[in-house]
Amino acid sequence: MAWERKLMRTVRVQNDQVVGTLAHLITAIAEQGGNVGEIHLIKEGHHSVVREITVYAEDEVQLERILAAIEANPNTNILAVKDEVLELHEKGKIAVRSRYVIDSLATLRRFYTPGVAEVCLKIAADPSLARLYTSDQPLGRYITHEMYLAAAQTIADMTPSGELVPSPLDKKVHQAVARAIAEKAVEQGLARAEYVPYLD
Repeated sequence: MAWERKLMRTVRVQNDQVVGTLAHLITAIAEQGGNVGEIHLIKEGHHSVVREITVYAEDEVQLERILAAIEANPNTNILAVKDEVLELHEKGKIAVRSRYVIDSLATLRRFYTPGVAEVCLKIAADPSLARLYTSDQPLGRYITHEMYLAAAQTIADMTPSGELVPSPLDKKVHQAVARAIAEKAVEQGLARAEYVPYLD
């Protein structure tokens, strides 16, 4: 499955200081079909080591299997499972300047691919989440929460069955999202149809 369709979670684990524990943990994740991204050392003591491990899964079912395999790994305890994608999107990810430094591929994936796809689908399923996961202030006068919601709904509607998100390279998706936003702008009185090339 392409990266833009994967789920991502950051798992904080405490491993006993036993040789091979981390290697067995990575193997356990791989045996469930999961992928491992960044691994950060948080704390190292005489008896244990705390790390944060980014894992990628195809869907929620596989993610649960991966987490169960981590928990079952000898000398490993799960301390926390963080959905950094949703955390980063709370109150929106864009202001006049970026709210976060994008300094690595892993960070970029949390924001855009696959991150934003999961956020869009959550908003489409529950429109009340739009204000939580988009900017708390419209960008200028002309980008409204209703426009964000129209875009999210369009992306969800165009997602093939069994996929998390449509292909980001599909020009039909780009055109449909632009059209949905334009229609919402006209509906809200923020644009006139004769000046919007996406509308007939």
